[in-house]
Amino acid sequence: MLKNYLKIALRNLLKHKAYSFINIAGLAIGAACCWLILLFIYDELSYDRHHKNAGRICRLITINKRYPEFSHTATETKLAGKLIDEMPGVTAGARLKPSGGLVRHGDKRYNEERFFFADPGVFEVFTLPLLAGDSRTALAQPNAVVITQETAGKYFGAENPLGKILTLDDTLHFKITGILKNLPRNSHCKFDFLASLIGAEKRFETVLTYFLLDANIPAGEAEKSVAALYKKLEPEAHLENFPLCLQPLTAIHFYSHLQGEIEPNGEIAYIYIFSAVAIFVLLIACFNFMNLAAARSAQRAKEVGLRKVIGANRQQLLAQFMGESVILSLAAIGLALALVECALPWFNALVGKELAIRYNEHWLILAGVALFAGAGAGFYPAILVSRFQPAQIFKGRLNFQRGGYALRRGLIVAQFAISVMMIIAAIAIHRQLVYVREKPLGFNKGQVAVLNIRDSKTQRKSGAFKNALLRHSHISHAAVSSTVPGKTGEKFLPHWHYRLPGTEDSHEHGHAQEHVNTLFVDGDFLATMEIELAAGRNFSSSYPTDLTEALIINEAAMRKFEWESPAIAVGKEIKCAEMNNKNLVVVGVTKTFHYASLHNNIEPLMIRLVDPEASSSSGHGLEQMVISVRVSSNDIPATMAFIADKWQAFDANHPLECFFLDENFDKLYQADQRLGKVFGYFSVLAIFIACMGLFGLAAFTAEQRTREIGIRKVLGASVAHVIALLSKDFVRLVLFANLIAWPIGYFAMNRWLQDFAFRANLDWWMFALAGGMALLIALLTVSAQALKAALANPVEALRYE
Repeated sequence: MLKNYLKIALRNLLKHKAYSFINIAGLAIGAACCWLILLFIYDELSYDRHHKNAGRICRLITINKRYPEFSHTATETKLAGKLIDEMPGVTAGARLKPSGGLVRHGDKRYNEERFFFADPGVFEVFTLPLLAGDSRTALAQPNAVVITQETAGKYFGAENPLGKILTLDDTLHFKITGILKNLPRNSHCKFDFLASLIGAEKRFETVLTYFLLDANIPAGEAEKSVAALYKKLEPEAHLENFPLCLQPLTAIHFYSHLQGEIEPNGEIAYIYIFSAVAIFVLLIACFNFMNLAAARSAQRAKEVGLRKVIGANRQQLLAQFMGESVILSLAAIGLALALVECALPWFNALVGKELAIRYNEHWLILAGVALFAGAGAGFYPAILVSRFQPAQIFKGRLNFQRGGYALRRGLIVAQFAISVMMIIAAIAIHRQLVYVREKPLGFNKGQVAVLNIRDSKTQRKSGAFKNALLRHSHISHAAVSSTVPGKTGEKFLPHWHYRLPGTEDSHEHGHAQEHVNTLFVDGDFLATMEIELAAGRNFSSSYPTDLTEALIINEAAMRKFEWESPAIAVGKEIKCAEMNNKNLVVVGVTKTFHYASLHNNIEPLMIRLVDPEASSSSGHGLEQMVISVRVSSNDIPATMAFIADKWQAFDANHPLECFFLDENFDKLYQADQRLGKVFGYFSVLAIFIACMGLFGLAAFTAEQRTREIGIRKVLGASVAHVIALLSKDFVRLVLFANLIAWPIGYFAMNRWLQDFAFRANLDWWMFALAGGMALLIALLTVSAQALKAALANPVEALRYE
């Protein structure tokens, strides 16, 4: 019987080649799309899980209850060391400190961002396999460093790097004591160098702290131990305002967006969205399969009746038709695998990853999709066919329209409703991205080159460097600052404490003391960025006290301190806690400008004058400095070559690090751009799959009504009338699908847009456009078959059957 079932299945596939192709191709495309997205989701969900004890590792964080947005990943260095040594229930602990600088070996020198310092216990907390060296002693001595395998090749090629010396910032010398296996990409903490923190603690005020908890200690109990020990070590600390908490390692990537993150983390919302896209596309493909199989069941009625007459029971018929579905699905899965392998390079470029099918790890995903697609899609048609009664079949009384017809209509509606929703999402996301790209930001981000300056010696020569750059005819302005708009989410924008004179002086409890982002600039910054003042003046060398007493604020800060207008704010005094509560005078108020992503509201900002050439500027030495250069659009390559030459003259030891401000600002929306592309591409595929099924159903409908069409044409029906006759039912279904998709699409995209403080409107035309596109594509698909039927010779039609 199995041989017979297989023979019949293959015979039917070959007999109806068009329907077989539509079924297999539609299911293959749907399964391939689903697999690609599931590979992305699998990679995201696997972050930090490569560590052997990932479930027991926690990071210590500081919560700011009054200002949650200022909650931080860092802990005071000495306190972290005491907590690691004395905290009960901790198997191991380690402090890490991201750093960076110019790393040199021989004539090779690179600016390295991923140079970390760590305690020796880092090898006990994390799974960091060494290819060479001993993890027990690798960081046990000062000035020891472990490098990754990739970094070893970068600096030493095939040479053995153990025992060699690396120099950091021309001052610190490190001996290589180990070679670390390259870290997985799916780690929240990626480093190329891991230097010993022993002897370097004094360099850093704060560190990241990780604990490996005892297997028998719940995280909640460990957190109570942290609080108790913190209170013991720091009796004056106010735990009610700044409690220390333990954050699970595996929760960092999706759920942690604190100050001081090592790198931007992911969003769990995007995992839900991508999962929905994968399910939707696969459902559309499965609906196609069900629809076409159910519609074609009429062609198998006599076969079913004959099998039942000679003794086949319902279970055998179910097995036969489910087996045929599985054969189809296996063919589709094979094709889907080929499509995935071909599409992976494109998909990796789309999502910014290096995904690959690892069959030993991903077999469960592959098997799950195959089982769901094959068995799920084939179940209903098999049930429908197995219910046919032989007496009704042979008497010609079998009603193929009842039940199955309604379901087929429902599946078409579901397919196009999903497709329309995805088109709405693609349009809404694209419009929001256009909005954030074109919205006036309050400054001019175009034609500004930004140069990173890390070396303190070069900082002290920045004035001469600026003057040298300004001699070029295509450079109009240059300015020094601690950072630039678009990079303010990084560690280079500190938040200082300010309060009005006469208010409470408490650092912890002062209700009038405000955490405010603080930007350090020279006198040319506002002119270079083309930021306008609403009132007051810019910093000026004509006022010597500006360096120590002047302050420029934005309008958000003005409202924070409850001043009614920019003019009223000018001349007001503010005390700064970091400057021993010295009074600073507001000399200017800027007009509103976005110094961060449009995801965020415009936060209060204090702008301080800094002299980078001084050893200490206004009580603040810059750890990081940039020079912003406004260049003309004429012959940019020549201008950039000029800047590179001048840089070489001023700092031959450090390579030039340069980026354009507009490009860097656009990176703030990379995740949103990725989401928009995913919806754009996959909505096209979804509607293509849906139309493949619609094409097959239209052909089947035209075939079923061949005699009716012939009679109508003999009686005078026009081609247009026949096309309308065959198309109107499908058009109604697509219109009904729009009515379902519009409110759901509005709700979903309105929720997504809530993530933006500044957003475009969801206008009616977006929904009309999405519905119109789906209707037009469906109409063209159906009309192609309808036109073919309408142009057929009536004589041939009347001879049908």
